[in-house]
Amino acid sequence: MNIRMQKFLRYIEQHYSEDLTFEDLAASVNVSKTECLRCFKLSLQTTPYKYLVEYRLSKPFRKMLQRKNRLFP
Repeated sequence: MNIRMQKFLRYIEQHYSEDLTFEDLAASVNVSKTECLRCFKLSLQTTPYKYLVEYRLSKPFRKMLQRKNRLFP
C-alpha cells in the first residue's frame, strides 16, 4: 500500500466519528476528489464512502471483541 493510501486510512481512523466529507478526505492528502477515488479503487477496490461506512460499522464490533477477551481469558 502506498504512502498516500496510508495517509487516507489514517485520516479516516482519526476522524471516522465526525461528519467527514469526501472533500475533507481528499484535502487531507492534498489531492483532488478524482485522485482520491482513483486511489481507493486501485488499492482497495472500493470507494472512500463504502470504506468509511464499513469502518464505522466494524468499529463497535472490534471494541466488543476486545471487551469480551478481557472478560473471558
